[in-house]
Amino acid sequence: PHEIEPKTLYCGFIRYRDIVEPYFPVLFLRQLGYVQTVPPPMFTPIETNRIWESRLYKVEHSDVTAVSMWNQFPVSHTINSSMYQVSTNDRTETTAEYMEWYRRVSNPTFLGENLLDHNEVPTRANSDYVSLMLNCSCYLITIILFFYEYSSYLFFLPFFVV
Repeated sequence: PHEIEPKTLYCGFIRYRDIVEPYFPVLFLRQLGYVQTVPPPMFTPIETNRIWESRLYKVEHSDVTAVSMWNQFPVSHTINSSMYQVSTNDRTETTAEYMEWYRRVSNPTFLGENLLDHNEVPTRANSDYVSLMLNCSCYLITIILFFYEYSSYLFFLPFFVV
């Protein structure tokens, strides 16, 4: 029977205890061996919070929606894999519409002026950037070791700063 039935993918929310996470395999079709297409709109969370001076953020989704989607999985909230084209050459294959969409929603100044062809694999970071990052991290480690070594003397520091 499994050979007759088309492959399906669950699309919706996954809930574990009080954690609810969206799961949309259409966002990463390439990793599943299909040609990447433009993804449909995502579900909107009920609340998002981010502290101003923090990289941490909190996104809340409805528990009721998550449970409902999971319980209805065999009937609804599925993606029929026969709707998508199997990648023939490699896992970087995308449609032309996807690359147009990606250029529109991404940051082209970060990608540079030469945007990639829809089947081209991006190049790695250049050596100048890598060496700059290595130098910065070496300086940071030196500063951390300095403060660690002289931390007992740092309580005098505010008195000597003008």
